[in-house]
Amino acid sequence: MQLTSQQIISIIDYLHITHKKYPRANNWLDIICPFHNDKDFGNASVNLSSGVISCFRCGAKSHVLKELRKVVSHSSYKEFLQFLEFNFLIATNSIYSAPKEKQEKKEAEKRFDPISLEYDYPTKDIDVTIRYMKMRGFTESFCKQFNIKHIIGSYYQDYFSIPVIDKSKNIVSIEFRKLLQHEYYQKFFNREEITNEDEKDFKQYIKENKITFDERNNQLYKKDVEYFNSTIQYLLSPKVKYEIGSRIVETLWNIDNLNFEEDVYLCEGIGSIAKIYQYVSKNCTCTFGSNVSQYQIDYLKKFKKRVILIPDNDEAGEKMILTLFRELKRLYLLFTSFDDTESDYVNDLLHTEIVESSDYVTNLMMKELF
Repeated sequence: MQLTSQQIISIIDYLHITHKKYPRANNWLDIICPFHNDKDFGNASVNLSSGVISCFRCGAKSHVLKELRKVVSHSSYKEFLQFLEFNFLIATNSIYSAPKEKQEKKEAEKRFDPISLEYDYPTKDIDVTIRYMKMRGFTESFCKQFNIKHIIGSYYQDYFSIPVIDKSKNIVSIEFRKLLQHEYYQKFFNREEITNEDEKDFKQYIKENKITFDERNNQLYKKDVEYFNSTIQYLLSPKVKYEIGSRIVETLWNIDNLNFEEDVYLCEGIGSIAKIYQYVSKNCTCTFGSNVSQYQIDYLKKFKKRVILIPDNDEAGEKMILTLFRELKRLYLLFTSFDDTESDYVNDLLHTEIVESSDYVTNLMMKELF
C-alpha cells in the first residue's frame, strides 16, 4: 500500500512516536527512536516517502505499517488496511466521507452509509431492522445531522460511530458503540426470541468452554489456545470503544453547538442523547460516562443558567450527582422512572418536576445518618 506523507505522520502519531513538526529537506522526519531508550532528536528518523523508520544509534530499521500491525494484529491484512484508511479519514477530514476515487466509491458508500431506520439495513452476515437505534430514537435524520455511521468491516464492525468534535480545543474524536448485540445473540442461539436469561446462558457457555477474550489484541482463546468465532468475539467485545489517545474526556458532546446562555440538559451517555435532543431540548449534552473529568466540569461551569442532570438510576448515577454537586452552583436534577429504551421515557422527562440538587443531596445524607 502506497502511503502519503500525511498518512505516515498519522500512523506515527497513532503509535505515540514523538517527532518534529517539519521534515528535513530530504523528506526525512526526525523522531525519538521507539526501539531503544532514546531521549534526543538526531538519532532516528522516518522517511515520509517510503514509511521506513531508521535509527543509526541502535541500528533498528522497520516500516510504519509493520509497527502498526503489531498494535492491530487482531485484523486480517485486508481488514487492517480498511482500519488504516478509516482512521486516516477521521484524522484528516474530521468527517466520515468516502474516498473520491470512482472505483472505490461504491464499496466505500456501503461502509460509511448513514443508518436508516426506514428499511432493513443489510449487514455483512444478517439482515435486520436496527433494534438498538429504533429503541433509543436514533432516527435517520438525527444520524445524518450528526454524521453517525454504521461501520461494516474492520476492527469496529457492527459498531456505530459518533463523531465528537471540539473546535476550540482542536479535538476530533469518535465514540464507537456496539450496535447489534441483540442480533448477535439471535445468531448465537439460532432463534428469534431472546430473553434476559440468554445472557446468563451465554456467560455459562463461555465459562464451561474456558473461552477468554484479550481486549488488547481483540483475540479469542479457548483453553489458552487461539480460537476464532466472530459471533462470540463480538458479544465479548466492549460495548463502547475509543481510539488510542482519544481526547474525549476533555470535552462534551456537541460542544460547538451548545448555548451557554440557556439551561443545558446533561446525561451520562450518548445512548440517551437522541430522544432528549429531539423531544426535550436541543441544548443537551453528555459526558461519555459517569466519571466526569475536570475538563468537562470546567465547561459545565460556563453555563449561566441551570445544568439539568438526567442521572441513571444506579450507583454510578448517584456518584455523578455528588461529583457535580460539589462543583456546580446551579445543578438541578430530573429523575425518570424509565430507561431510555422505553416508550414512556420522553413523556416522563417532559412531565417530571425538575428539582434542586441540594434537596436530593440533603435527603441522601439524612438516609446515611439514620
